[in-house]
Amino acid sequence: MGKEITETSADIAPKIIQLIVFQLKLVADAGRDFFLFFLSFAACLADIIQNNPRADSYFEKLLTLGRKSEKVINLFNLYDPENVDSHGIDAFISQMEEKIRKEYKEGTVSEKARQKLDAYLELMRGDPINFDPKNFDSSEDAKFNDPARKKE
Repeated sequence: MGKEITETSADIAPKIIQLIVFQLKLVADAGRDFFLFFLSFAACLADIIQNNPRADSYFEKLLTLGRKSEKVINLFNLYDPENVDSHGIDAFISQMEEKIRKEYKEGTVSEKARQKLDAYLELMRGDPINFDPKNFDSSEDAKFNDPARKKE
């Protein structure tokens, strides 16, 4: 027989969160690279026109900015989040995750958000009986998008 899947939602959730964080970091890294690509030409051109020495050049300043942004993005987790600027992506995600957990526990999350979180958790647990796809639909007429609903 094939290998039986024994992972629980407690095992799967951190992996999915890790994937989502990595994807967000990839987007940030790509955006940074896109802007650095064009800025590098402008910096080099300005240095040539102004005859700037290498140590004081715009290009070197751009490289410094690139190194700083690499620490902020921390794409491959090369930098310890505890030792990186508190404005990094890892710190931001940790703060948001903690805020969501706190609001969920205190009951201050809106009912709609709570329903979506509960539906997501049910899906993660593999509980198709209690899973309600309407909770993922952001439109006001979600009841009309339910394929199980009979046509009137």
